[in-house]
Amino acid sequence: MRRLFPEQHEEYLGNMWGWRFSLIGLILILMVLAVMSYRHFFEGVSFQDQVNQSFRQEQEKEQ
Repeated sequence: MRRLFPEQHEEYLGNMWGWRFSLIGLILILMVLAVMSYRHFFEGVSFQDQVNQSFRQEQEKEQ
């Protein structure tokens, strides 16, 4: 690999977007998961129905 890219270093250069961006993304994913879990366990809506409902709404907007 060094023959192809001799100027590259072997050390870790870091996260391109920074850890704050990664943590915000993790929090967003956990919030969506929490809402879906709440709807599934307390309102009786299956996970697949939640996904299908989102797709149906998008298709209706396009028409």
